[in-house]
Amino acid sequence: MNSQPRAILPRRTSGNDFWRSPHKPLFLCCFVWAALAIGWWPLGAEIGLPAPEIGSPVHWHVHELLFGFGGAALGGYLLTALPSWTAAKPMGRGCLRILVLFWVLARLTAAFAGVVPLAVIGATNAAYFFGLGAVIMRVTLKVRLYRKAGFGIAMLGLGCAEIAYLRFAALTPHDALIPIGTVAVLCFCLLIIVVGGRAVPAFTRNWMLRMERAGPQVDDGSRACVLAVFLLIFVLVCLLVAKDALAHIAMIVCGLTLLRSMRGWRSTHTLANPLLVSLHLAYLWVPIGMVAVGLLGLFPNAYPLSSALHAITVGAMSGMIMAIAGRAAARRKRGELQARQGFIVGVSLLWVATWVRLAAPMFSESSGQIIIVAAVMWCLSWAALLADFLPGLFQPSPHPVLSGEKHRPPDREADASEVSGHPAPVGAGCDKVL
Repeated sequence: MNSQPRAILPRRTSGNDFWRSPHKPLFLCCFVWAALAIGWWPLGAEIGLPAPEIGSPVHWHVHELLFGFGGAALGGYLLTALPSWTAAKPMGRGCLRILVLFWVLARLTAAFAGVVPLAVIGATNAAYFFGLGAVIMRVTLKVRLYRKAGFGIAMLGLGCAEIAYLRFAALTPHDALIPIGTVAVLCFCLLIIVVGGRAVPAFTRNWMLRMERAGPQVDDGSRACVLAVFLLIFVLVCLLVAKDALAHIAMIVCGLTLLRSMRGWRSTHTLANPLLVSLHLAYLWVPIGMVAVGLLGLFPNAYPLSSALHAITVGAMSGMIMAIAGRAAARRKRGELQARQGFIVGVSLLWVATWVRLAAPMFSESSGQIIIVAAVMWCLSWAALLADFLPGLFQPSPHPVLSGEKHRPPDREADASEVSGHPAPVGAGCDKVL
């Protein structure tokens, strides 16, 4: 009998590694579609590409960025977080492939809305959100994690909202569809507040403990955040029952409340960490956007509402997606995440693109050209992030995917999982605080 120890061979990588991690295919879809959708319209119109239509190119543009781009990012995040929440096994590869297939079919049918029946477009598009919601509901209810089951209900709600949007988009002029688009945007804001309102200060606190930064502890402002959630729900109810003036006042109060919740986050102390800065800046666009949209609801002639919504869709929603998804491609050094160059370039371009897009209505004679500049910067920002993300697609995923090691103050007793040296579940660190 040979007593020589067997050599430990390096783990072989294959396509199976790609499908073992939900964030890989879904974030990949998100990044690629972010660039392709804007590349088709409005950039494609400049070189004569036929415009996509769901009622109008603008309707398609709104639909694809909210439900296509945003939907892929939500799926990648929630399915990565799910095993950490429930201690269940990660999602099966077959089920993940079906969800990605639904998402791809939704993009294809929406792109050919001129020849595909509306019922088929609605069914293929809603199937992704219904499938995603069903997976989350099944796993969370099985372990009686009712609070997290709310994310599954939210996905089912987005599926219903998408059907409603497609129906109205086929029959409604662009201006008349703005209130429906506003409701959809505010629904995404609600998810950002629920997720980001806890994740951003938690990431910040963890990093500051690791760096042994002096000063007061990070205060997550949880009470103000909870109040903002209820205010935003109130806003949505008011908009749905056509109490617009009351909704806009509540929106302003909600934005100011969110600013209050951020007072203890010590945002200015994170400038040395691009991963954290991007989270803080993206979240900051939520209250800025909500106050701006609320004021424009009361004073509609001051600035175009459709442009103001880009503070939320580009600044907050897209910024938060990039900030969280970019963590999956970050370097790992002694338990700490470190931003790669492509991420820094991408976040910088996206931040500037937001301001450029918001500035466009102020220069009426050249607003079209300014919008094109913003669109080019948008596409380049996602291409830069994609360049960081591609090399790790078929390699084993790090654990946790979206955060580094968790740290506690020296005078507090660490639990066994934090000092054992064993890898945390997928998504731990970020997902434990949600």
